[in-house]
Amino acid sequence: MMSSARPTAWHEGLASSQPVVLCGEHTHYAVSRAVGVMALGVRQIVTVASDGHRMDARALPPALARVRNAAVLDTAFLQHAPYLFHQLDDGPSNDLGPRSFQCSRRGDALKVWAAILRYGRAGIAGFYEYLSELTVAFHRMVDAHPSFEALHTPETNILCFRFSGADTAGPAAADEVNRDLRERYNASGKGWITSTILGGRRVLRVTIINPLTTERHLAALLDGLATTATEPAGASGTSG
Repeated sequence: MMSSARPTAWHEGLASSQPVVLCGEHTHYAVSRAVGVMALGVRQIVTVASDGHRMDARALPPALARVRNAAVLDTAFLQHAPYLFHQLDDGPSNDLGPRSFQCSRRGDALKVWAAILRYGRAGIAGFYEYLSELTVAFHRMVDAHPSFEALHTPETNILCFRFSGADTAGPAAADEVNRDLRERYNASGKGWITSTILGGRRVLRVTIINPLTTERHLAALLDGLATTATEPAGASGTSG
């Protein structure tokens, strides 16, 4: 985000403006060291008063109000296009295009903010823990199935596994079976998984991200893959 910190960098490069860094008066020395290493100039550090050895939140707004210049937003991403940037000369505009790094693209950060606002840190952490536990359960299903092999113990919500029913045909043929199995299963509409290369071999891959997923869904996915593997090519795409 260099352009928003140094608004003239868009046209004139980095040498023409002097950004500042705000930090508490008891901030670790590594902050000023980093400022020096980045050639921003340690004189550009603005210290904010502390309260109990922590930055005083009450002292921050006045400091920001002194660092703040509304014109910065108007020059940071300045461009001209006849179909965009309808800034009014006679007053402020609600058009965020000239003031946004993403221009006319949607503000995806709003969705993240809304999710955090709705569920909170504990709620989102709970989703992730549940999905990780669900992946462990799926790992047990794969291990127990005679036609599949799990390739690692999951540490997150991702598991790589493979159909091992074609191993007698040799590595190249087995890799092709796994690639084809993924494509035919996805085309069937029964579910959807991804594929990747792990240790030089073609494998199947699931990333469980929907908190509404249950073990029942995962069992159906594994059964669907097993069924698809036994069907002749082309059959799964015409079912249902």
